Amino acid sequence: MKAFPVTVSLAANLFLLGLTLWFAGWRLWRGRQDRDRRQTLVGAIVLLVPGGILLMLVWPHAAYLWTETLWYAHFSRDGASAGYDRVMWRVVFGQWTLFWQYAALGAGFIAANVLAARSTCRLAAGREHWAAHSTRAFHRFLLIAGAIVACTLAAVLMRQWEAFVHADAYEHGAGRVRATVRLAPPVVGTPGHEGGVVSWDTDLRRDLATVRGSVATALQAAFADSPNVSIAGDGDTGLKRAPEAPHFTVRAYLLPHEASDGYRLFLELAGGTILERTRASVDRRTSGSRAGGTASVRYAKTEVFYASPDPAGLQEAASGLVAELTLSEHLREGFADPIFHRNIGYYLFAFPKLRWVTLWAKLLLWATLVVVGYQYRYYYYRDTRSMPRAVRGIAVHATLLWGGLLLVGAVRSRVAASALLYATPSVIKSGRVPYGVSYVDLVQIGAYRVYMVALVGLVAVLVANAFLRRRRLWYGVATAWLVAYVAIVWAYPATVYLFQVRPNPFQVERPFLANHIAMTQRAYNLDAIEQNRTVRQLADFDDVVARPEVLRNVQLWDRRVVWERLQQSHTIQPYYEFYPYPDVDRYEIDGRLRQVVIAAREVNPAKLATSDWLTRRARYTHGYGVTVAPVNEAEDPGVPNFWVKGIPLQYPDGDEYAPLHVRRPEVYYGEITKEYVLVDGTEMEVDYPVEGRFQYTRYAGTGGLAVGRRMGVRRLAFASRLKEPWRVAYSRALRPDTRVMLHRNVLERARRLAPFLKFDPDPFLVVGEDSGKLWWIIDLYTTTDHYPYSAPLVPRDADGARIRDLGGPNHDEPDLRRLNYIRNSAVAVVDAYNGDVRFYSTDEDDPLLAAYRSHFPELFSPIETMPDELRSHLRYPDYMLWAQASVYATYHVQDPVIFITGGDAWKLPRELFHSDELQPMMPYYTVMDMPGEGGPEFVSVIPFAPPATTKRLTAWLVAGSDRENYGRLTCYVLSRAEEVDGPEQIENRIDQDTELSGQFTLLGQRGSEVIRGNLLLLPVLTKEGTHALVYAEPVYLRATGEEGESMPELKFVIIVADDKLGSDTTFQGALRAAFRVGEFGIIAGTITDARGDPVSEAVVSVYTEAGDPLPGAAVTDPSGAYRIETIMPGSYGLRIAREQYETVAEDIEVLAGFPLDVSRSLRRGAFASPATRTVADVARSANADLDEYLRATGEGRLVDAASALERLRDDLRTLRRLVDANGSGAPD
Repeated sequence: MKAFPVTVSLAANLFLLGLTLWFAGWRLWRGRQDRDRRQTLVGAIVLLVPGGILLMLVWPHAAYLWTETLWYAHFSRDGASAGYDRVMWRVVFGQWTLFWQYAALGAGFIAANVLAARSTCRLAAGREHWAAHSTRAFHRFLLIAGAIVACTLAAVLMRQWEAFVHADAYEHGAGRVRATVRLAPPVVGTPGHEGGVVSWDTDLRRDLATVRGSVATALQAAFADSPNVSIAGDGDTGLKRAPEAPHFTVRAYLLPHEASDGYRLFLELAGGTILERTRASVDRRTSGSRAGGTASVRYAKTEVFYASPDPAGLQEAASGLVAELTLSEHLREGFADPIFHRNIGYYLFAFPKLRWVTLWAKLLLWATLVVVGYQYRYYYYRDTRSMPRAVRGIAVHATLLWGGLLLVGAVRSRVAASALLYATPSVIKSGRVPYGVSYVDLVQIGAYRVYMVALVGLVAVLVANAFLRRRRLWYGVATAWLVAYVAIVWAYPATVYLFQVRPNPFQVERPFLANHIAMTQRAYNLDAIEQNRTVRQLADFDDVVARPEVLRNVQLWDRRVVWERLQQSHTIQPYYEFYPYPDVDRYEIDGRLRQVVIAAREVNPAKLATSDWLTRRARYTHGYGVTVAPVNEAEDPGVPNFWVKGIPLQYPDGDEYAPLHVRRPEVYYGEITKEYVLVDGTEMEVDYPVEGRFQYTRYAGTGGLAVGRRMGVRRLAFASRLKEPWRVAYSRALRPDTRVMLHRNVLERARRLAPFLKFDPDPFLVVGEDSGKLWWIIDLYTTTDHYPYSAPLVPRDADGARIRDLGGPNHDEPDLRRLNYIRNSAVAVVDAYNGDVRFYSTDEDDPLLAAYRSHFPELFSPIETMPDELRSHLRYPDYMLWAQASVYATYHVQDPVIFITGGDAWKLPRELFHSDELQPMMPYYTVMDMPGEGGPEFVSVIPFAPPATTKRLTAWLVAGSDRENYGRLTCYVLSRAEEVDGPEQIENRIDQDTELSGQFTLLGQRGSEVIRGNLLLLPVLTKEGTHALVYAEPVYLRATGEEGESMPELKFVIIVADDKLGSDTTFQGALRAAFRVGEFGIIAGTITDARGDPVSEAVVSVYTEAGDPLPGAAVTDPSGAYRIETIMPGSYGLRIAREQYETVAEDIEVLAGFPLDVSRSLRRGAFASPATRTVADVARSANADLDEYLRATGEGRLVDAASALERLRDDLRTLRRLVDANGSGAPD
């Protein structure tokens, strides 16, 4: 948030401006009093020159803060969210409040000690006439120095504002919630009495320990000792999220009140038991669902009276009485650390503040000792004769400061003992526990406790010596302090390590390793991973093709390749641009889940041919539209098949593509967009070019801020903010209601509203299926490095080397350092047209998010309130999965002995992705079938491999993204006895394949670049419930010549399944080549009735000889046409069914060479025979391809030569199959 540093600069400039005005005013006053023109002139010069300069420095900062406040407040007015301006000022003032609080404490403490020293060493009466002035100057110097020291120490705490926010939320819980009771007539059990509407506040709190418990069970136990209270609820409803809390049905009674002219409200909560709402309260503690946890439930009841004595005046047209209790979470996570048995919430929230506050106190005491010591030294040289009379006072003063320093040291020792939960291996540790308390640390904790007692004893000695004034005791205390620290805190633990731990580290450290493993798993949510042992089944063609939803969503188009094509062929105009990392998402097209690559076309004013300010800021204001391409479809030659493209947007025919239709294609807020623009002025905006001319538009949304009238204060403030003082302030192209759009980069826009969260740097674009608008969704993370015993996240590759640049040129991933806890607990949604920003919480159980929600209750909305058109597109962040996989590779091991030896450790594999060197493999999105789920799901996958040289596949981790299974983590582990090739082995097999290596060499000649795409692991679920593993890798070719690089094309796809390897220009062809089967194809035809009229809505299915249906049936359209995807050659039955017609079945022979046109008539008409190629046809085609290959090679057209060679290869394969089918080598 830039507002805070601006306030710092503004405060500094205002301070200097105040000093300047004071000095100038003082000079002018003195000049007027003394009639001294020289002083008057100096005052006037200071007032005009430095004062004017400072005023010019103050105005931009003030203008920035004002316009920034207007920007934050704008969100509250347009309905996107409420209170964003309060969030801004709460962050700013919260830091400044913290600064002034501790600056005042520090300065006051130092000033008090300076004054105490001054009163101790008073100036002798005979020396006041010559030493008083210098003494006052010295005291002013000390006070100014003390203020500077105090401000410096407070500025350090100021930057730790979040730690204080967490501590405050931890100490005060998550706040109150409101419960609403709706009373409706007739009230059961009270004939003649009617109901009304009542609302009250309730202080209902619960610990996170009850998060998996039952609301009703907890409340019943809490009120167990109250015979007049009975609570009913849905006992099976869990509390994983607050909105899922059950509704308690109650009944109310209005009975006459004896002491007033009204009625008293009674509530019946269950079973006819009446609860009178009095001022009594109940507070009970019960056991939580976790061991050691407690559930605190407090229900504060208040008295309610109705003013009207007539019950008929309270009627309401409602159907019943319901008390809706929304439970708020307390931040004390129901889990304790295994060493101190403190709640984990203490370390997440209170402990960071305690560390900083005790450090501040320690530094403040040392600084005070230095200041006071320097002060006494000055007094000694000022008046040596009076110093002996002040010895007792000096001794008492020094004792208090030194004793305070020792006591703070004792508190710091307690903090240091707790900090051992974050300890790393050192010279006195075995290193067997990578992070957290080891056996030696446990000994050191005891040593710290002894050391604390020793410090308290030294304080007692100092207090006694303040009266004894023995110099040797002073020296003895200082020596004892040093010896105690060295001997107790360091020497003793080192001795224990040498004689107890070092001889047998495995046995000694085993329980501490178990603690470390368990806490690390909990910190990264790894304990929620479902680990399934699976058996690899040899890939069978029937199993693979039986999953058409999986096969049609294999991502053959890498994001970087798609971006290069977009930049060169879809920008339309040079000032349009696409973000380098297009997004991967899924849409339901024609009832099927289809994975797509989607990108927004944004405007880049820097690429405009003109530098005219009005053109750049008021005419070319927005981008236009999106491009959408399925991840697995390509047009000839190797070009993505864009479903949505062009300007204006072009869509495929058919209602099934309606979810992709964009009704508001303008992109005012995007990933590339950064500069401000002015809309709704006198100038029309360029919407899009068409046929050599421009289509113009005018902004009709709610985004932006009104600039105000010409030369008004508001217009001048924006002119200063935009650094365009003349153009903005005087331009006639701007009207008073012209709006300026600020912070148009969606990532920066959301980050300014919630600067305390970590943002994923790659927002993804969504087309709203209902609204037709474009939305940006940003994944948000809460992180901390204060989770006890948890290992920090350190990116490493498969060889154990640290990854310095996680993103690199081919990925856009956050580089979050210094964390040992992470949750994807929220998302931000940004409207690409209006710029509205909304935050939704996705993890109600995250204590860090609960802390922010308690401090900013208006900022986050429950995920249940997100529109369905957006919620259906949420996806599990690939960075979150990568972080969890990086840790899980080591911490999936439960046995400490195996963990120490590293015998079952995994590593993230590497791949050849857009480079000749192996790179770390990142998670990728795909569609796959999950066991027991009954359908394909959109998931994120990342495989694991052992660190050994074998590089085999050991497991893969899957994260669900669909609503029902969002965030569900499943790890499929292969048996160690199985030798399954891992990604690096697959890359080596591809490199060692003679045919493929020859193609790589041929394609890479004369500067053409072969690009290897993502290696995709495709676990295919078989009928037995096991997995067949198939690898797919697309290969692209970028030809280069004298005119520069050309666009990359999909040259072929490589399929590897077990010992099978094949490649082809299409995924289906590569799959056929790998499994050595016939071609895929289509059975298509038309169905007519006995009169020859088309039969619509007839179900057409294909059955095997055994009577099993093949996946996918077709329904005829109004013209009677149908289309079915075939699987492989063979004899099948074609069945046609409709209610008023008899079901018929007739055998068909499916051969290679599709599509196969089959015309069926329900009067049992004849088929059209499949068109097949003869041996002579294939031979002629092969000769033509050979001639083309030789001719292209001779002319140097290597790309055409490679294409001809591939066609020749396909012809030879077809020829071999036809010859084998005929049983001889003779032509037919």
